[in-house]
Amino acid sequence: MAGTGCSRALHMTTLSMPGSSSNSSFQHYVYIDSTYALQRAQRPAADPPHAQDLFDALERETFQQARHIFTVGEYVRDNVIAHYGIDPARVTAAGTGRGKIAPFHGPKNFDQAPILFVAKERFVEKGGLLLLEAFRTAHARNPRLRLVMVAPPEFRGPIEGTPGVQFRTALPWSELESLFQQAALFAMPALYEPWGLVYLEALACRCPVLGMRRNAMPELTGNGKFGFLIQEPTAQAVSEGLVDAFSNADRLRRMGEAGQTECLRRYTWERTAERIARVMGLPGAPAQPAFTNHRSKEFTA
Repeated sequence: MAGTGCSRALHMTTLSMPGSSSNSSFQHYVYIDSTYALQRAQRPAADPPHAQDLFDALERETFQQARHIFTVGEYVRDNVIAHYGIDPARVTAAGTGRGKIAPFHGPKNFDQAPILFVAKERFVEKGGLLLLEAFRTAHARNPRLRLVMVAPPEFRGPIEGTPGVQFRTALPWSELESLFQQAALFAMPALYEPWGLVYLEALACRCPVLGMRRNAMPELTGNGKFGFLIQEPTAQAVSEGLVDAFSNADRLRRMGEAGQTECLRRYTWERTAERIARVMGLPGAPAQPAFTNHRSKEFTA
């Protein structure tokens, strides 16, 4: 950074920071959606054991050296504090904005609209096969259920071979937006998903979400106010969730409306940028906090 006139850097990964022997006057910050400790707990086979220990140690060093750590969610902030022993005053849950899908305010039939699943990659890890197996049982109990799965082409066979399921892939943006606008429920029971902007895109379209009770899902759904939290990653549990979701269309509508209101209010890139800029002391940052780290007062302004 020498000669650039910069005095601060915001790193988007924990392993991009320089070593401890670097210029101590330069301020380093990090903004993360997860930690290696959280990933390691849910994906134990992703890396060999010796690499896991090394990555954990390097990430710990990064957190110790960083002037401040920004996380997308509260659960990640909790882990940085508890697992890595970082002072809570040096960790801020800054949130995120939403994805590119535009909010939808038009009419929607929650009694007959389809379930939507979207995964351009990591189909299995995002719960695609789990949802497909669960839908078979749910559809047998309620033949009116329909599922649209936007997925990589290699999964066409099992998807099209399941009654009530429509396969889509490589869609133009307008068609993808239309699917979010039409859906009554977005279902992605991901086995591992640190945050998931796609959940926020669904909520912005007045579409409740269904996912596992892990990682950011309790936070994104208001602990179940705007979606259905599945306790165990089994086809039976997900199937029960699907049937329950469509047992009351008026409840789905109310959840969708409440979820959209909260999503549009709480999740904007402007709010996130202001929060980060304020902590970093950047010129022009608002003097007063828009929200706090404390759950009881979080995002209240």
